[in-house]
Parts: sequence; C-alpha cells; structure tokens
Amino acid sequence: MFAELVNNPDVVTVELDTLHRFKHDWEATASLELRDANPSAVDAYDRHDRIHGHADRAAAIDAVANVAFAGIVEGRDVLVMAPTNAIVDQLNTTITRRLLDTGHLDPDRRIEIGDCVFFPGQAVVSRANDRRLTYGTDSEEWVRNGDGWQVEAGTSDELNLTNADTGHRITIPADYVAAGNVSVDYASTINRAQGATVDEAHLLLGDRTNSKQLYVGVTRGRVANHIHTAPPVFDPDQHGPDRSVYDWAPQGAVNAALARQPDDVSALERRQQLREFSSAPQQSNEEPSQKLIDDRDETARQRAADVASRLRHFTIRRSQGLTR
Repeated sequence: MFAELVNNPDVVTVELDTLHRFKHDWEATASLELRDANPSAVDAYDRHDRIHGHADRAAAIDAVANVAFAGIVEGRDVLVMAPTNAIVDQLNTTITRRLLDTGHLDPDRRIEIGDCVFFPGQAVVSRANDRRLTYGTDSEEWVRNGDGWQVEAGTSDELNLTNADTGHRITIPADYVAAGNVSVDYASTINRAQGATVDEAHLLLGDRTNSKQLYVGVTRGRVANHIHTAPPVFDPDQHGPDRSVYDWAPQGAVNAALARQPDDVSALERRQQLREFSSAPQQSNEEPSQKLIDDRDETARQRAADVASRLRHFTIRRSQGLTR
C-alpha cells in the first residue's frame, strides 16, 4: 500500500534525505546506494570487510550464532537477522545451547509450559496482541505482538516475564504460550527488525533475499553492519540450487540479492490488473489481447503479462490435480 501511495501523483509523499544513524561516513553513503539498488554499495561493503562467506548454511548459522552469543555475554547491543522463521529458530536454538553450555542459563531451572521450554534469564518475544493480558503500574499496558521480555520464572501453568523496555512484570497463562505466542528472541527475521537501531548488526543472507530485505538488514547498526552468506542450498521446487555452487562467491551472492526486486504491487493495483485481464478478449493461445496492452507503458504491459502468466500457471496446476 505504501508503494501505491508513493506512485499516486495525487498523493504528496516525503522522502528522508539526512542520515544520523551511522558512525562511518562511507556506510551512510553506501546505505543510500543500497536503497537505490546501486551495485557500488556492495563494493563498498566488500572493501570494508563487511561481507563474510561461509562454507555452507550450517557454518553460516554457527558463525552468526557465535556473534550473537558474544554480544549477549559482553553486554553489547548486537542484532542478528535471518530471512525466514525456520533459520531464526535454528539460530535461537544454537544460541540458547551455547548459553546453557557456558552457564549463562541454568539447565536445572528448565520451565516446561505449553509444549515449550524456557529458562530464567532467557530473552523472549510475544507474538500476538492480547488486551486481556495487562501490566504496568495501573495495568495501562497490554501484551502486544513484538514486545520483548525476559523470562523470570514459571510453571506448567504460567510464565513470569519482565518487559525489556519498561521493567514491568506480567504473568502469562499457559494457553497463550501453547498457541505459539511466546518465542525465544536472540535472533530476528529481517521483516521484524524493521525500525530497530542497534550498535552492531549481522544479516544472514538467504538464497531468495531481495533488495528491500537486504537494505533493511544492512542498515540497522550504528557502528557496523555485516553480511553473512553461504553457497545456495538444494531447492526442492527447482530440483536443485538456484545458482550453481561452483559459480558462487560471497560478493556475487550479495549482488544477486540486490538484483532481486520484490513485488510492490498493492492489493488495489492487483485487483485492477485482474479485472482488466478477466474482461479482455482472449486469443486461442490464451495470451492477453492486444487491446489490454494498448496505450500503456512498458511497466504496465509487463505487469499485466505477469498476472496473466500466474493465472495460467495456477489454472494448469489445478487441472492436473495439484495444489499449493
């Protein structure tokens, strides 16, 4: 919807042009180039040793987990990010194991609640809004999606948490936890990290990370932002990796992410495209009618063709008895 407003000539939008976050001037400049998908930004991060290649995905997860663990132990403000919840879960599990192995979390104080396991001192995040769960001096606050907490204690029936920002305490019932609404919070998805500002940020790049995600992940840190990458993993949908492992290089992986543009079409625009496609006469080969693409610029023609292609793709899959 934001892209829809920006592209609407009748809507006045404002673009920020002054940077205050970064300690290093070169990183401030590179962040603007990154926002504009300029490949020179990748060269800048590479020159300053901010791009790290690893042997495989497991090695990359291990390296990022080590960075997060060191930040926790040393009391530094470090944020680690990954593109998917599955990788974030792996990072959280690895970091928790390190904290247990080194005595920073006590394995003897294990809390089992709602098919989940927590430990006192562990960082967690609430994943659902619930106005019934109130806290604060006058119970004026309520549990929100994305709130950060620290585990204090708990039983199989309830979990005692302290809000990471305010220091207020709350008791969370087991049913809220059992619904999957409390997660370990040592690592974050890129999308959830939007708006965060920390001293040091580390992004674990995925095989399909796009330019917008790359920009968010590499602009959270004031002092330093690092990118971690590994050769592409097997993709069952593609019957192999997205790119040849033999052609893989760390800087090339970052450039590939920068080149991936997300679909910024809003629901309103998509609905209009579908309406135009459904009302246009179709030729025997099911290609969009020439009438549909007359009097439109190249971008609009391409978008209409993309919609038509997707509709045909889903129709074919359904006729074959396949579902997604």
